[in-house]
Amino acid sequence: MKKTIFTATILLLFCATAAEAQYSDLYYPQSYFKASMGYSNISSDYSDASGELKFDSSTLTPIQLGYGVSVGHIAFEGELGFHFNEFDFNATDPMNSYMGDMTGYSLMANAIYKANPNGAGLYIGGGIGVMSVSLDGFEDELRGSSLAVQALAGLDIKVNSQASFFFEGRFMRTLGLDIENDFAYVDFDLEQMGVNVGLRYYF
Repeated sequence: MKKTIFTATILLLFCATAAEAQYSDLYYPQSYFKASMGYSNISSDYSDASGELKFDSSTLTPIQLGYGVSVGHIAFEGELGFHFNEFDFNATDPMNSYMGDMTGYSLMANAIYKANPNGAGLYIGGGIGVMSVSLDGFEDELRGSSLAVQALAGLDIKVNSQASFFFEGRFMRTLGLDIENDFAYVDFDLEQMGVNVGLRYYF
């Protein structure tokens, strides 16, 4: 009888220790770096009597680099993004039509909820920040910046305690983007939708 009680006590202590370790691993803050890239297209709501601004949906390659902190199911991260695209400005007067490149940089603060922090699982999130845009192709480069928001959702696959791969879809929109040079002023917004693949490295 004493042997049975002793064995049961040892098993209970082992289970409690394992549960506590798992709880500690789950809720202990982990910092990480992330890098991702993918494919997306971009669109503009600019269209007036002077012409229409259109972007090439096949040339944009967004790249994101970030640093975050994960605590259980929740993660907070800062993200720097690079965006590139080609554009056509189809003017009402063909003599005033242009082709050129769009370059953009975004700095976002994201909050993410993970369904399964310790394995493969879905996640959703959103972010707010700023985006800077330049259009090179006109006689003088147009530059401007605005607030930006984004929504994202994906699948995170944790390989081990230090690394996870993720596949992600995202939508980003600027809020009141104004770009200008010494001769022109343009007020419009950009929308970007796409898919990314990336790696998070925990330390």
